[in-house]
Formats: sequence, C-alpha cells, structure tokens
Amino acid sequence: MADLKVQDEKVDNQEVWRIIERALNFEVSGSSTVEKSYNAFRLLQTRRRTVAPLDVNLAAAEHYMYMRFLAGKTGDPLLMAAPTGYALKKTIYFALGKEKEMRTTPNNPVLPPSVESTVWGSLGVSDGLKDYRGSNAATGMKPGAGIQVLKDEAYRNNKN
Repeated sequence: MADLKVQDEKVDNQEVWRIIERALNFEVSGSSTVEKSYNAFRLLQTRRRTVAPLDVNLAAAEHYMYMRFLAGKTGDPLLMAAPTGYALKKTIYFALGKEKEMRTTPNNPVLPPSVESTVWGSLGVSDGLKDYRGSNAATGMKPGAGIQVLKDEAYRNNKN
C-alpha cells in the first residue's frame, strides 16, 4: 500500500477538547479517572489507527489521553519532559528521513511533529498528576515511575 499523504493542518483546540470530553464522558467507563483515561486512550488510539490516521485533532487528543493516563497511574512529575522529548525525537527522525521507523501501525504515516500536539501532551501530564494527587493524597509524587514505561514503548516501537 502506498503511503498516505499527510495533510498540513493546524490543530483545532476546541475540537480536541470535544473529542476528549466525548471519550471520557460518553464513550468509556471506568471505576476511577485513571481507568477512564486509559480506556479513553485506547479508544482514541484504535480510532486513529483504523479510521482517521491523518486527523491532527484526534492525534492531539490521543497524546493528551496517553500522558494523562500515564501520569495519573504513576505520579511521575518527570513525565512533564516526555512530550517535548518525543517531539524532539520526531523532529530528528523527520530531518533524517527516517520517520517510517517511528510507525506503530505499518501502513499509517507518522504525523509531523507539532507544537500543538506537544502542548496537548504536556496538558495531559499536568491533568494526570492532578488525578494522581486526588486519588493518592497520602502518597508523594514518584519521580521516574513513568520513565520505564516510555523506555519500553520506545524499544518496542523501534525494533529495526
């Protein structure tokens, strides 16, 4: 299958919020905010992989939900650096013409790095840390707890 063309679109923040709110409030269930965040992430990830791989709003919402879930589950404040680190990695791969190596779905393109998706990922971390504090009031933050997950994902997705 030939590569799909990546459209040069800007993220519509209102649309991203609509996607997030609809997923969290109407499309998934869960006994906690973290569980709902995880289920919403998986829902958006599946939708992006199968229905709308080029939708920049859906991509931003997926980035938000993944980071919200991960920060909410682990309580790792170091995750604040993850969206920027991911954008840097993506920028380097695109500059080297190796963006296909970042694919998580073989026939779908990797969208170019964007400031908007990075901001949405960072907002997800911030909201996830609030979720963590809300459900773990007696437990402090856990620096480094989320980094292993990101490392494992990076290795799993870049076996070439």
